[in-house]
Amino acid sequence: MEEKEASVVSKRPRPHCKNCGEKLSKRGNFCPSCSQRDFDGRVRMRDLLAKFFSNITHLDNKFVKMCWQLFIPARVTIEYFQGKIKRYPHPVQFFFIVMFFFLLVFSQKLDGTALNLLGGSIDVGTEQGVSSEGPVKVSKSTLFPVLQRCMTAREYRQAYDSLPIEMRTQSAWEAQDSIHRKLSEPWEKATQNLLLELSEGTHATPSTLDSISLDLGAAQVRISTPDFVGLEPDSIIKKYGFTHWMDKLLVKQGLKSTKDQKGLNNRCVGSLGWTILMLIAFMAFVLQLLYWRKSRYYVEHFIFLMHQQSGMFLFLTLVILLNDYVFTLEWEWLLALAWMVISPLLSMKYFYRENWPWTIAKWLAFSALYWFGLMVFFIGTVLLVFVVF
Repeated sequence: MEEKEASVVSKRPRPHCKNCGEKLSKRGNFCPSCSQRDFDGRVRMRDLLAKFFSNITHLDNKFVKMCWQLFIPARVTIEYFQGKIKRYPHPVQFFFIVMFFFLLVFSQKLDGTALNLLGGSIDVGTEQGVSSEGPVKVSKSTLFPVLQRCMTAREYRQAYDSLPIEMRTQSAWEAQDSIHRKLSEPWEKATQNLLLELSEGTHATPSTLDSISLDLGAAQVRISTPDFVGLEPDSIIKKYGFTHWMDKLLVKQGLKSTKDQKGLNNRCVGSLGWTILMLIAFMAFVLQLLYWRKSRYYVEHFIFLMHQQSGMFLFLTLVILLNDYVFTLEWEWLLALAWMVISPLLSMKYFYRENWPWTIAKWLAFSALYWFGLMVFFIGTVLLVFVVF
């Protein structure tokens, strides 16, 4: 009887894997090629949840383990190339996860600052006026909506002035003047102070509530505030007769960035991740030249830098969070800076295993090229974001 059943099983056609198409074993339930379980077209909730929690806990264990081991110079990279690959997340995947959290924290630190053509700088949240609702705060990030508010208040006053004489009574005037003073005057004063502070220390002509001075490098252009608030950039370019392509670009992008400074900030900060990725690709080539006698593959230098940069940004994220939510760092910043300087040196020493004089010399050359490359790539990325924003 058992021989008959075995004969039936041997004659039965072998099914194919629904995922990769390879033939499954006669008695097994898993594909020998891709390891997927034989699928009958039905998904059970317990299997779905079990798979979900298995992946989450597996990733968490790997992620947490890699986080603390990254603070040991070159530890993760050395073990990775010793064959202990499964115990750590994929280097590129981990890098983007760390960069996501770093950029999230870093963008909060930069909230309220932006690139624009008004020049100068001012601390966000500086009190510059008082209204019935409390202190009025105007910053570079809130300049455009405040100008809109001021222009709207002026339009209301102009609308009153255009009323027939019989409707412009003393009581009506006192009512609209009271509303104007409560809603507009504190904002006008705060905005005027901000515009004056922005022009201090620059060669730009101070802006006023009647007009905005845009710095185009070799020249300054004044645009009336109603036009600045109410017209689109293309309409302003046409109205004020800008003809040179560079002036058109500066005016158009400058106006857009001033009206949506937070959006420009987010794009610039978001581009930092791709900037660092391009920098890693470039610096991996530099390491290959510096250690060409080691006969290492390019990808080895690339993964070494991925781990190094992931640890660096993870450290910066923790330092920023510690400074914001635990206690204010003072002299401790020197320790953080010292670790950021020494860690690459120690990592190069332990991973490439050369004597200290050669390691220090190559570390100095690497550091100089790193900061030069970071500056070039970041400026190029910011300019690209500014042009296409």
